[in-house]
Amino acid sequence: MALTYAALAIRHLAQRMGPTILGEAAQRVLLVGFDSGDFLCIGAVRQEGLVFSRSTEVMAS
Repeated sequence: MALTYAALAIRHLAQRMGPTILGEAAQRVLLVGFDSGDFLCIGAVRQEGLVFSRSTEVMAS
């Protein structure tokens, strides 16, 4: 349950900040997780906005 709340908070912040998060990067992949290894891939912030995906493979491109 904690990952869900963290993911919602990060997604909300990323949508509000938009491409200013990028800096010099082409994209920034958003992940939330625990040190024990459990994680969720939220998506990526790109110039066109937040792209949602549950797959880290999609975010690699």
